[in-house]
Amino acid sequence: MPIASVEFCILCETVRPEPNGKANILGFYGVLPTATIVRHDFDKPIPAIMFLVGLTGSTEKESLLGIRIIAPDNYMVADLNVQEGIAIPAMDGRSRALAGIGFEGLVLNQEGTYTVEFVVNNTKALRSSFIVQRAASTSSTEK
Repeated sequence: MPIASVEFCILCETVRPEPNGKANILGFYGVLPTATIVRHDFDKPIPAIMFLVGLTGSTEKESLLGIRIIAPDNYMVADLNVQEGIAIPAMDGRSRALAGIGFEGLVLNQEGTYTVEFVVNNTKALRSSFIVQRAASTSSTEK
């Protein structure tokens, strides 16, 4: 059975829905794999973070989207399997969809490259990464 493909991922703080199928991306970090999160205080969790993925493809029925986030030392930061994941409605070949997976209080306390794996119906759909780096000055406070 065909599954939806994950075409891209935008990393941001949150997304606000707008009229006419639009969305406002708030706290834009970048598009994986070039997104970078600059941290002042590695002892504090990230208040809000969202992985906004673009999906394409043709599916006969609903798909389930999951995510794994792996720290630079291979520690599993998050593992949202497809049974707990986001339901994506069936799509015809011309359809495109956006799905957001958000976290509150996610602990990203290591500097370096984090790996992100998106899974659709238990099949790896995209493996990418983002960077967490220390701010140049610690005199400012993180949001």
